[in-house]
Amino acid sequence: MRRFRGYTTGIRALVYDRNAAIVSSAYTDFPVYHPSQDRVEQDASEIWSAGLAMIQKALAGAQLQPEDVTAIGITNQRATTVMWNRDTGEPISRAIVWQDTRTSDRAAELLPEWGEKAYSRPGWSLAPIYSSLSIEWILDNVEGAREEAQAGKLAFGTVDSWLIYKLTGGRVHAISASNATVAGCYDLLADEWYEEFLTALDIPMSLFPR
Repeated sequence: MRRFRGYTTGIRALVYDRNAAIVSSAYTDFPVYHPSQDRVEQDASEIWSAGLAMIQKALAGAQLQPEDVTAIGITNQRATTVMWNRDTGEPISRAIVWQDTRTSDRAAELLPEWGEKAYSRPGWSLAPIYSSLSIEWILDNVEGAREEAQAGKLAFGTVDSWLIYKLTGGRVHAISASNATVAGCYDLLADEWYEEFLTALDIPMSLFPR
């Protein structure tokens, strides 16, 4: 993915050979939405569709079939929050991009009690970039989301989780360790999701990828 003016605005697929030489590539832009001044959103379905199309185009350019690929790597915007329904595989809202600031007031509200603890465990200063605060916002503002989350019907992930989920036909719900840390709710000392903080936000642990 390419960064432009602080946002991720496009998807590039590359095919490498075993010597790391680029055999083929494909690129396309996709939109960023700004419903209000403090909001930056993207459509996770558009990310997937564009990604799949570019994979297909890059493979065609290299005259390869999917089974010819030995390994896949994903580089992505990191703290962007995607939530989807486990049964349908469809997002329940637009993805909240890492530069979105709608949770600024909530971060300030939590800071006196959680500022030091959050920094000492996830290793990030408590701020709107926390995916956990975006999750809380979605659960509180998307109709029926909290009830579905409590019933174990929803999944959360950053963009890598979303793409892995789609690429595996919904069989794998996972996240890279690096991306997990920027979610603001991963306990680096215990090497697990920061359950104490998530419980305080009333966020079910069932949402989270391995």
